[in-house]
Amino acid sequence: LELLMRDRFPPDLSGQISIPDLGSSIPGGLADVYVGVMRDKQVAVKRLRIRKTNKIEAYWEESNERRLRREMHVWSALRHPNISEFLGFITGFGDYPAMISIWYQRGTVSEYLDRVAPPVNERLGLVLGISYGLQYLHNLKIIHGDLKPSNVLVDDIGAARLCDFGLVRLADWDGPAGMTTTSPYTGTERYKPPELFISKENRRPVATFEGDIYSLGCVILEVRQPLFGFRPALQLQ
Repeated sequence: LELLMRDRFPPDLSGQISIPDLGSSIPGGLADVYVGVMRDKQVAVKRLRIRKTNKIEAYWEESNERRLRREMHVWSALRHPNISEFLGFITGFGDYPAMISIWYQRGTVSEYLDRVAPPVNERLGLVLGISYGLQYLHNLKIIHGDLKPSNVLVDDIGAARLCDFGLVRLADWDGPAGMTTTSPYTGTERYKPPELFISKENRRPVATFEGDIYSLGCVILEVRQPLFGFRPALQLQ
């Protein structure tokens, strides 16, 4: 992974992207996604959004630029049919560089399942794709840290593609300090393992490979049988 990251610095696409509708975006937990156009093709433009809440302040405890640099460097090094394709970044659209990736018309796996209601064999194909994508990350010693249906896209041929690497953790990394740190913001409650919940005894939980597998199991339940899928047993405060 270290060699891949050195060889594949994300390209600057500033001046090559237009965003026809600035008033329309898809909101996420930490960023908004806009539909852009590059060379007559649609692309996804991910712009970070910082709001004054305790969770976001904790997440941005480290340098914003360092976190963004980590996500871009890791994402640009990934090449796999079950990982969303990263194209580069642009500046001048917000306070921080915005990340550019392929726009997948079918949306997230949750949106796709709700809209299409595919048969069981296609659902199993999505499950395999998600599993292969996560296996690829783990083989590179990358922990995703926030695996959930909204972080899985469906491409034009119906393959699952993992996305959103803002909370990745690199295991056994010897690179710059910015690439080794972890965040006290530990993903979406519904899909994260019990050991990642912040408590008095565990104020800075660390994402693990095992935690990714737990999240994968939750995602599989929802993809395989959404009507009877995973539901949280506890109401979180």
